[in-house]
Amino acid sequence: MPKLKQNATPSIIGIIYQFYVALEKCFDLNVNEKLYIEKYGDITISDRYQIEVKNYEDDLTNLHENIWKTLANWLDNDFNSSFYNVLILLTTQQFSVNSNFKNWNKNHIDEKLKIIETIAKNYSKKVKKNIETEKYINLVITNNNRGKLISILQKFSIYDSSPKEIEYYEKLKTKYGTGVLMANRGNYINSLLGYIISPEDRTSIGWEISHEKFSQRAISLTEQFCSGTKIFPRKVSSNDLTNEEIQEKLQHLFVKKIDDIKHVDAKNDAIVDYIRTNKTISEELRNYSIDKKHYNSYEDELLRSYKPLYRIASRKAKTDEIISQSQNFYDETISSPAPNFLNFNDTPIFFKNGILHNIADDEQKEFIWKLKVNIDE
Repeated sequence: MPKLKQNATPSIIGIIYQFYVALEKCFDLNVNEKLYIEKYGDITISDRYQIEVKNYEDDLTNLHENIWKTLANWLDNDFNSSFYNVLILLTTQQFSVNSNFKNWNKNHIDEKLKIIETIAKNYSKKVKKNIETEKYINLVITNNNRGKLISILQKFSIYDSSPKEIEYYEKLKTKYGTGVLMANRGNYINSLLGYIISPEDRTSIGWEISHEKFSQRAISLTEQFCSGTKIFPRKVSSNDLTNEEIQEKLQHLFVKKIDDIKHVDAKNDAIVDYIRTNKTISEELRNYSIDKKHYNSYEDELLRSYKPLYRIASRKAKTDEIISQSQNFYDETISSPAPNFLNFNDTPIFFKNGILHNIADDEQKEFIWKLKVNIDE
């Protein structure tokens, strides 16, 4: 088929790119905040920032329209810059070799004024001028409200060399697809993109997305795309562990705490559970991009269960039976069912026990097996 003379692909990609950036900024929303798309500009979070998004291939030169048109738009009478702490031009472009804007974000307001005035002065001396470029430069330089210009320049930051379209998409999957199987990350991000584009949050002039609604949707989709993670990985078997691996753990703190209650028969199983759990975390669960906070939360849950049971067992303990009763407490705790970890509905006991031994191996955490007689006295 012959190619159409008019190709809208670049402009469509630009719109898609804008929504990629908007999606990332949705994750940045605070409680009660809203993100606006195309209502006040490309992307807006009121009282925080206004972002103009540009997906271009050419270099960002001194005279590039993306700089001067953006400034001209912000100087328009209908734009109130006082609503924002930062005004951002985010572009895929890189600064040209001779660009005066290279260190823009580090410059003082006096230096910023000098840069734009110098560029405008040099351009005015040119014989051949681009009509559009001249228009935008004049709108900025001849603006009657110099106070507004200074205010805008103080807030104006340029983020160049933003990742290109495909790179940005991959960045979204990697950065925000935590807790989701790697194979589901694309579907997760695509679903969130579909949500922010949908009519549900579209107004007559753009889109309006609240922190609360976006968070609810993100949580719901995370649960949906974790559906493939229900079966707990059990590839690390006790049969795969070598005697050397077990022997080298004998001096660990968690083993010494078992020695404190003279529970010799329990040591080997404890070491096996410890190794299997940590290998499962490092070799298997890493494929699910699980954040450390989820492991911390699981540890906290186990500790909350352990502490009252420890106090109860200690109150019942007798001095002359402290070792045997401590062994009983250990066996009861180790044999108890495992609470589910995240969305795994078959979390094995060895994993729960391995986490308990991780806690016991931490000198900063109060976790022992030996009961204390008269603990409340």
